[in-house]
Amino acid sequence: MAELASHLEDCYETLRAQGASEAEAIARALDRFGDPGQLARGIRHAKRPEGRINDRTRQLWLPGLASLAAANLLLMALTCTSLQPRLVAERSTAWFPGLALVAAYLPWLSSQPLFGALGAWLSYRAGGGRAMRLCSGLFPSIVMLACWGFFIPVSAAVEKHAWAMQHPASLVLGALVWVAPAMMGLLLGSLPFLDARGFRNIERASRCAART
Repeated sequence: MAELASHLEDCYETLRAQGASEAEAIARALDRFGDPGQLARGIRHAKRPEGRINDRTRQLWLPGLASLAAANLLLMALTCTSLQPRLVAERSTAWFPGLALVAAYLPWLSSQPLFGALGAWLSYRAGGGRAMRLCSGLFPSIVMLACWGFFIPVSAAVEKHAWAMQHPASLVLGALVWVAPAMMGLLLGSLPFLDARGFRNIERASRCAART
């Protein structure tokens, strides 16, 4: 790092001595090292301590997994309480058919904006760009879509599940029912964190409110 800085300074001083303006000298000195973005990434990589997690892990995988874990923990809790098959079956006979399942599903669905906000906020705090923040916020629904679109059909084909093979439309319907509404909720929670400037305004407003 010191050698690189010294070389840049020598180039700059040489160009200035040749009559180049300050801005021109800086630009021409940087041009000798190629793409400035690639140079910056190389410098960050050189400064990163050995064994430290990379940017993609901090900005995408960890925030996304945190959002996924929170969503699944709530779903697990609901499954142990109101989404048990026996309870849903008993309530379905007493209520309108299917209403018990919808009623049990709504608390989990209504909480999706919180999980989307969690993933996008963690990605923002780690320095993630807009795409990283969006993917982190939508991570639970992305995983769910992969399950419905790939793992469940492949599992049904391998196990030769007769009902699933004969009713492919049910898989599509299940994906629409479970993935689409959850994705909309996650997106709603992620939106405030996709615009960095807007989120900084929110942070400043919250700090001002705390001081007063």
